[in-house]
Amino acid sequence: MNRIFHFLRYTVLTLVAVVLFIGSCILCTTDFKPLLANGMLLLAVAGIVFSIALTIFSIKRLK
Repeated sequence: MNRIFHFLRYTVLTLVAVVLFIGSCILCTTDFKPLLANGMLLLAVAGIVFSIALTIFSIKRLK
């Protein structure tokens, strides 16, 4: 039973990271400030980096 909760916890965490990644990609198309030197939204880049790190973390914990 404990193994099931462990699996569900990190599966949900992975799904949250995927939603964060998709939302950050959509945010890249908006016209907010501050922007990076290449014109990308700083908040979107931070969200993408965090979502990738969260996905890697949760997939490693699933094993």
